[in-house]
Amino acid sequence: MWMRFQPNRGWRGAGVTRERGMGAISLSCQFPDAAFVCVEPDPRNLPILASNLEANAVPAKIIPRAAGPRPGRLKLRCGDDPTCSALESSQM
Repeated sequence: MWMRFQPNRGWRGAGVTRERGMGAISLSCQFPDAAFVCVEPDPRNLPILASNLEANAVPAKIIPRAAGPRPGRLKLRCGDDPTCSALESSQM
């Protein structure tokens, strides 16, 4: 499903991050007035992402989808390890 993200008035910046929020946490230290968009397609990682952002007081919008260069749908393949998931067009 293709989604267009439209930030609310008052947002000072946005970035798309990955790795369970580690990018957003790091960038929020450098840019404390920024807000972030975190895109996570693997539902097993969503609670970890939300917890990491909350514990570090990072303002973020979590979108439970994958980000890509064009609209479309891909199947998410999940390995036993939540850090090892891949979209169908990539190698696992």
